[in-house]
This record gives sequence, C-alpha cells and structure tokens, in this order.
Amino acid sequence: MSLSKRRQSAVLLLAAAACWSCALAPRSSDSSEPPGGRQTTKVLDREAAWGASGPQTIAPTLHRLRWTEDVTLRPPAHERVAQGPSAIAITADGSALILDRLAGQVLRVGRDGQVGMTAPVPVDSTDLTVGKQDRFATYSPVRARAWFFDRSGRPTGEMPVTRQLRELRHVQFGLDGSLWGHTMYQERFALGSPRSQPQLPALLASKREGAFALRHRTSVDTLVEKGRAVLRLLAPPEAGKRATVEARMTLPHAVSASRIIGIWSSIVCLRTEHVSGRPAISVRRRLTCVDVDQATLKLDEDLGLPGLYLPHRELTMQFGTVAQLLPRAEALIIKSWRMAP
Repeated sequence: MSLSKRRQSAVLLLAAAACWSCALAPRSSDSSEPPGGRQTTKVLDREAAWGASGPQTIAPTLHRLRWTEDVTLRPPAHERVAQGPSAIAITADGSALILDRLAGQVLRVGRDGQVGMTAPVPVDSTDLTVGKQDRFATYSPVRARAWFFDRSGRPTGEMPVTRQLRELRHVQFGLDGSLWGHTMYQERFALGSPRSQPQLPALLASKREGAFALRHRTSVDTLVEKGRAVLRLLAPPEAGKRATVEARMTLPHAVSASRIIGIWSSIVCLRTEHVSGRPAISVRRRLTCVDVDQATLKLDEDLGLPGLYLPHRELTMQFGTVAQLLPRAEALIIKSWRMAP
C-alpha cells in the first residue's frame, strides 16, 4: 500500500473513531427534552419549598396491631426472612385495609383503631387497592389474577391479568372504576374489570406514561438529576408520539433514588432514599409530599429504618391520607398522616 493510501486509511479510521465517540457520549441534560424527542415549548421549572408560613407539622396517628391476636407473623429463622402483612390501602373515611396474606384475609382498621375482618382472600395475594365506594381488589402475581370485593368484603368477581406485563408492580383503581396495572418503569396499563377485559393488543395499546394520572389527563413521574429528586408533569401525547414534559419541580433534599407512592388531588407523595458511604454505608429514607399546583411542600418525614421486613406496599396515599405499614418486633404499626379534613 502506498504512503498516500496509508494516510488516507488512517484519516478514515480517526473519523470513524470520532463518530463512535459522539454516538457513545452521554447527552447533555436538557429539561425541555422528553424521552420521545425535543420539545419546542419552554418547560416551567420550579423548586419545591415550604409556603410563606414555613414548615407545617402534621401529627401522625399510630395504631398497633398485635402479632398473632390481630395479624399473622412468620418470624425470621435460619435462612428465612420474616413475613407478614404485605400491603396497606386507605378508604375514603380514613380507615386502613391491611392485607394479612398469611392468614388469607383483609383487615379493616378504623380511625379509632378498632380491628375487624373484612374478607377472606387468596393466600398468595400480595397487593391491595381501594376504589370508589370502598370497593377493593387484591392481586396475585403468582396466579396472575385479581379478585374484587365490595366494601362489606363480599366477592364481586375476578379476572386474569396477562403475564405479558412482567414488570407489573402494583394495581390501582382508575377514575372510571376499572383496574390499572402500574409497572416499575412508571407506566400504566388498563387491565379492565371482571365484566370488561380487553384483549391483549388493546391492553398493550392502553399504555400511559407516568406513574400516576392527575386531572385533565396530565400524569406525573419522577427521576433523579444531579442528586436531587425531580417531579415531572407530563402532557397527554399526540397520536403516535410520546408524552411531553410540561413542568418540572425539584425537591430540596439530596437523594439517590425516588419513587411516587400515590397522589390525591394536586398532592404527590414520594419515597426517597439517600445512600451514604461515610463512615459506613447507610440509607436514609424520607416521605415527601408536594402540592404540584403551588410548588409547596406539604409533608416531609424521616421514615427511619425498615422493620422486620419490607412490605410489598409499605406506603400508600389515598383519599387525602398517607399511611405506612411498619412491622416491628413488638407489633405491626400503622402510621398515618391525614391531609384531608
């Protein structure tokens, strides 16, 4: 090969390497660019903070359920973690429903702390949700099935849930009373109801971006940027396109991960975690609720360490109440913060 051809080949190789470097380099953060492409309209970017009156304290309500007498616990043993109630949901009057899956039942705990059995449910149910008129449903990923009950605990139907949604994490009642599946990727799918179940193509086409839906078809998701949790309000997408970002809201604390656990009206609640490695590895968990209309903090609580085990649905936000399921050695503690009157 001649010298000129060798030089030409070297130039081509350098150009190819430069192109690969451009393709593999991370893109710069652009708040106006949604996952589906560049957005031409300006995105409203705000910082969440306490209102003019400063930090507000909402005193939590505590209820204790006794192991064995009230709820079931399988204590830890050699090569076996503890197991117990796996999910909590809140009704319109502020009562808590507890999925005591080892006993195969759902318990209702009133605002006065009185405990009563609501309904027998399949023992492999792991998730629980409440809808209008206090109807509730449980979901089993093992059986890929959901069961429906009225407020008295009477069964009203059941339906299969496709195993095609392998990332399905929770189920939630929608505004229309049908059941929606929420994935770990902050997407939602319309699962239907016992009377109306979509075929697989229609179910997959029902996908909506965002962890939860707000009013006027707006949805919300969260991500971590530069060590801070960011809430994004997503506008409904045009046909054949992805959702666009309307507004962003940055939370004040340093975090390593964030997840939306529920919404009520314009209030969005998140669980965040901050991992620190000095002097030893530790994880600080927080519960933060934000009014996205006013960009104001409504609740900011340190969750402390997990208990004997981490329930499948440890936290929930429904009907103006945030609740935590906290299994301790001495009792199962239900901790709740009431935001609605």
